[in-house]
Amino acid sequence: MRRPWGLALLSLLAGVAAIAVALGPLLASSGGVHGFAFSTIGVGAILIGLNALRRNRRAPSAGVLATAVAGIGAGAIGSVAMLGMLVTSPGGPTLLPFAPAGPVVAGSTGQWAASTTQVTLTSVAVVGVGPTKQVVVGNGGSVRLAAGYSFRSATSNPQLDVRLERRVAGGGWTATGIEATVAPNAPLTAATPAYSTTLATEAVQYRFASGTSASAPVSVVYENQHLYTGMAATIYADAAPYCPNTAVEIAHLGGREAGDYAPGALLIRISTAVGVRANLTRASQRALALHECSHERQWLNYGGSQEGYAQMKAAAAADFTVGDNGAPPIEHAADCGAMALEPNGYLGYGGFCTRAELNEGARLLNGQEY
Repeated sequence: MRRPWGLALLSLLAGVAAIAVALGPLLASSGGVHGFAFSTIGVGAILIGLNALRRNRRAPSAGVLATAVAGIGAGAIGSVAMLGMLVTSPGGPTLLPFAPAGPVVAGSTGQWAASTTQVTLTSVAVVGVGPTKQVVVGNGGSVRLAAGYSFRSATSNPQLDVRLERRVAGGGWTATGIEATVAPNAPLTAATPAYSTTLATEAVQYRFASGTSASAPVSVVYENQHLYTGMAATIYADAAPYCPNTAVEIAHLGGREAGDYAPGALLIRISTAVGVRANLTRASQRALALHECSHERQWLNYGGSQEGYAQMKAAAAADFTVGDNGAPPIEHAADCGAMALEPNGYLGYGGFCTRAELNEGARLLNGQEY
């Protein structure tokens, strides 16, 4: 066999091998670095075929020409197919909120055994609040948790089985029956189930878990609002018809604020000065409770997500003015919600509520959107 013939045959074999690897499961499970190494097979087939054509010029042979051209074509097809597989395979890194760089894709239609897909769960956060080890809610309250993750799989469209687990009073981890929601280019998410305690407070831990990994836990502290006393009981009684699952804390806020609320939690905080140094009337105390409850509804009525919260702020900006002191529309909106249900109260951020603003503020407290 003359050397051009050997090169031509080698080019053809390499090209066929490139196509076989690109279309087989080997490349999909190889990961990024090894996958790019495989792609050199197709390139090699092209280079060997070109070398065979060059040597074939000395004593032209139609057989060598046809074989070398076939090898070059197969190498090109294999290389293009490999590149396509590498772009869509889980071997390439994707950055997710709360997650480090890793091979991350999402999907649930693949029918693969759990051992085929290895999920690694990383950082965990409370949606809206952010990374935290503890969040406080009232009885019956629920928060949405998010976890970063990565996985390796033998297919580009695997089934990710990640569940939400909980641990009560130092016992073992048990399944809640809630499966994590998987969305492309986003963390895993799940809402904690409703839970109530007969104690004054009770901490329950939650975590995400798969067959191969578990996230760090988050402690959800449930407060029994029926055991509140003093100002906490007063504020909760005013807020409960519209925010039944909220917790109330009397706290040193460190500023001029009479109260505050953090999106994502179910916790209204009231300054220790209320009813002591700040001698608000009973109507003004109710207006304060309804103002902070309005902030809670601004989060909950729009789905309890960052995307929904952004939609709420846009709607508030369209329907409400700013307060006299330049406070954003969401603050004036909360003032108007409180004024709609307690007209003898006060507007903490000043200004004036139009009839339309009062109507929209009342709609929000009754569970609707602006």
